[in-house]
Amino acid sequence: MSTKDRSSQGGRETAGSASANEADDPSGDAGTEAAAAGGAPAVGVFPLRVRAAWDETPTLRGLRLHGPRELLQQYHTPGQYLELVHDEAGSGYFAIAAAPTGASPAAADPPRELELLVRRGPGLAGVLAELQPEEGASATLLAAGPAGPVAAQSAQALRTQGIRGAGFALAAQAGRDLLLVAAGSGIAPLRAVLQLLLRQRERQRFGEVALYYGERTESDFAYRGELEALRAAGVAVELVLSRPPAGWRGGVGYVQDHLRTLPPPWLGPSTVALLCGQSGMISEVTALLTAHQVPPSQILMNY
Repeated sequence: MSTKDRSSQGGRETAGSASANEADDPSGDAGTEAAAAGGAPAVGVFPLRVRAAWDETPTLRGLRLHGPRELLQQYHTPGQYLELVHDEAGSGYFAIAAAPTGASPAAADPPRELELLVRRGPGLAGVLAELQPEEGASATLLAAGPAGPVAAQSAQALRTQGIRGAGFALAAQAGRDLLLVAAGSGIAPLRAVLQLLLRQRERQRFGEVALYYGERTESDFAYRGELEALRAAGVAVELVLSRPPAGWRGGVGYVQDHLRTLPPPWLGPSTVALLCGQSGMISEVTALLTAHQVPPSQILMNY
């Protein structure tokens, strides 16, 4: 991918994320291969418009994008992602951050919009973070120009080849306990999984569920209100900070270190793990899971 996400937690603060935003190669079929019946659409066939934009945290920006129904119908499983193309900023991969709207992945209704979580900064992610909701027929983009911010038409500047990847293959894991581990913007596709699981029929298909989520500072946690709702629904939520404030009662350090120190008591061969974050975090957590006899086939990524 053309842009890299320097995630704020979980990867020893090194570049090279394979997470919710800006994975180097989230899927071998991204961008070029035939998709579903009729083959892949041509490059740029699906224009996208910004319907809503908000500051999820000081560094992370939420976006809701609207596209043609033919595009929205391609989203059926949490963990799928978009390859976005911008005329000026290039292309990159971004995981969809909200669950499909149907009762199950196999019978999901097409969503009305696609939600993303992007990090402010350089590259395509930073450009996306400056997109504003459309007013009337188009949306504006405030991009840095030689003489300051300039406006561009996002409806013409932003497009996608389609929704890519198979997503998290949860259908074959019914009856197992679920461990979700996220660092930084890697929370985005796992949030989609959790939204799906909180629907009654889906939650009943699995055993225990735990989320380990690491960030740098407390203000960096995305979806904070939803995290509290997860706890109320019986999901074990472990929040971890690498730069904790005085009086912080959660985990301290990197998310993989906290998982190593305080794993869920049920972690073992019946666990299915969903991982999203920097490559360093993924490697360390995978080694830890292997030591706890979690089979490789039960360690899932969204690429």
